Amino acid sequence: MNLKPILRILALLSAGLLSTYALETGDRNPGINCTYPPEAFFHNGKGGSVLDITKPPFNAKGDGVTDDTAAFVKAYDFILAEQDKFGYSGTAMLYSRDRFPNTEGYPIDGPPKASDGSFIIYIPDGEYLVSDTIIYSMPDRTPSKRRATFMKRGVERAGATGWERLIWVRFIGQSRDGTIIRLKDNAPGFAKGAEKAVLAYGKSKFNNRKGINAVRNLTINTGSGNPGAVALDFTSANKAQLRNLRVVSGDGSGACGILFRRPPVIGYHSDIIVEGFDHGIGSRVGHACAPVFEYVTLKNQKQAGIYLGKRREGDGGKGEAMLAARKIKAVGSAPAAVLDVEGGHLILTDSQLETPVQRNHGEYFLRNIQSSGDAISEKISGPVFHAKGQKPESLNLLHPEAPSLEWPSGPEEWATPEQFGAKADGETDDTAAIQKAFDSGKPFIFLPQANYVVSENIRVPASVRQVDGMFRLNLGLTFSVEEDSETPIRFVDVFRAGVRHACPRPVVLEMYEAGYANTEKSAGGQLYLLNGTYPRPRLNKGNLDVYGWSVNNEGTGLPVVVDNANSWIFGFKTERGPVLEVTNGASLEVLGATIGVGTPDRGAIINNESSLTLVANKSAGKWEDSAVAITETINGKTTDFMAADLPLRVKDVDGYHFIPMYTGRKQPSS
Repeated sequence: MNLKPILRILALLSAGLLSTYALETGDRNPGINCTYPPEAFFHNGKGGSVLDITKPPFNAKGDGVTDDTAAFVKAYDFILAEQDKFGYSGTAMLYSRDRFPNTEGYPIDGPPKASDGSFIIYIPDGEYLVSDTIIYSMPDRTPSKRRATFMKRGVERAGATGWERLIWVRFIGQSRDGTIIRLKDNAPGFAKGAEKAVLAYGKSKFNNRKGINAVRNLTINTGSGNPGAVALDFTSANKAQLRNLRVVSGDGSGACGILFRRPPVIGYHSDIIVEGFDHGIGSRVGHACAPVFEYVTLKNQKQAGIYLGKRREGDGGKGEAMLAARKIKAVGSAPAAVLDVEGGHLILTDSQLETPVQRNHGEYFLRNIQSSGDAISEKISGPVFHAKGQKPESLNLLHPEAPSLEWPSGPEEWATPEQFGAKADGETDDTAAIQKAFDSGKPFIFLPQANYVVSENIRVPASVRQVDGMFRLNLGLTFSVEEDSETPIRFVDVFRAGVRHACPRPVVLEMYEAGYANTEKSAGGQLYLLNGTYPRPRLNKGNLDVYGWSVNNEGTGLPVVVDNANSWIFGFKTERGPVLEVTNGASLEVLGATIGVGTPDRGAIINNESSLTLVANKSAGKWEDSAVAITETINGKTTDFMAADLPLRVKDVDGYHFIPMYTGRKQPSS
């Protein structure tokens, strides 16, 4: 008997992480009071990257009376001007010490004020009155030249530059109820039909740079008399996060609470309440877009809680909108969701809706929905692909919930390497100081500086519950998780460091742009990805169960699940390589995948003597009719599912398909 599934369930139950599919839905309002160590702040002159909006040179008042628009614009400009001093490498900032300043950007006024060009705009509690859009002041930053010289891995190359140079923009409030950005009532430019944002993430139609953008712990209030207002116009390629937000219209009017109109849009977004507006969450773009929402309350929208619609003039990219959501609570008389564009794709699970989903065009996957007194166990609008003898039902895998984010209550719970003498000057060996911080017994570790120099791995004791990398560039750091604990260890906002997972302790990687590998000693543990990348087989030697929310794999790093492992992914984007493989008795459920460019015409999706459910679409890079989209081998019998048999996303537009659902289960031999 294979005891691994039983032991896995017992371990998850013991840790309190197992989902029982109870409909605990809607915003959880985690009540975070976000404060940082003093050495993290830029104004303290110690190399920190946290820009307090109320301090010089920004000087916002937050008194509910003073117009603070200029202070926010100045902070926006500050970040992008600093990044212009480094230049841009293909799709992101330079990671080397070589610099190619952006000659079409802000004037260069001296050396960089931070060694990595990475900042956080921090907004203490207060009411910040604004009268116009919070966005940078210069014209659209998309370069005039389509190709230019940049550095990649120390080599000078020429490549595409045609994307808006806007990345790494993070607005983080102290607390959701205490930090309020409020638009003035009857503000000029926000009349009906304007679709004008309070907080915006761009001026272009398309921005394919690796954004790593974030908005957290605050309220955006669009005031009264602003029927054309959009609270948040957001975009971010590869990784992004909206977390712990309240988005509200003062009088119920407004175009949209959270709008996606500039692709790509990726990210895991959670604990959000949207009150009022025509649309609560809206998307009109689909190019490499797979946003994931979880634990969201949509309240009293006029037209739709979630709206997927057609691109308008000024919207960018190609393809149609896709969105995956779970644990949604929709309250009010408008439809909970409206799917209103041919080729649109909605994945919605584990939710409570006062009104049903309205499908005018496109496809949907619904599961475990309470709607208008009706219970939907599972409903797929399009055909289900399965081999003869297989049930046309999803695996509906039992899986854990993502461990909740914690935040320290104050200095008594946190430690930094600087408190133990770390220099972070790029030359001094800070290994001992960093290790002392981790060994201090404090559960929360902040890393406020970039370029720590270390000579060995940093051991993570069981007493540490969370490591906050604060988005700083730290190429040399590797954290070794060697002490077991039932309490997960969370690495958040870690950039270019590494994690070595060498015990069964659960590991959570959140907004994590860095390396990961485990050893055989991690067997029996779990890996949680919240904006992350599924580890390649050679990096998953412990054959861990992996659970992901907004997983982004590119190149040859396809997810491979083997040997009775159990994995679950909600929201997945892939390009330039195979999509996924499940083999040797493993199980995988992927709900909401968008398959990009460069995927092969055979061997893209492989189910080899295993169990797989896949709900997906092709968003870029055509499949010819002769392409084999899915290959299934069960009990030695191989079945190919051809692209020609998949429904087209848009009529008469060949090569772009839906996989409304494929499902195949490993069957016992007769």
